[in-house]
Amino acid sequence: MCTGCGGRMRFIAVIKDRAVIERILKHLGEDAEEPKFARARDPCDLWA
Repeated sequence: MCTGCGGRMRFIAVIKDRAVIERILKHLGEDAEEPKFARARDPCDLWA
């Protein structure tokens, strides 16, 4: 559901080309770089 009008949303396209995605994001003023993820931790370390 659209948070603006409450209407139903649907896919109209799927973009797979990285260069096109980056151009769209930059045009919208969004960061086009991939987020940096922290390394996974050993679950045993959480309870130590």
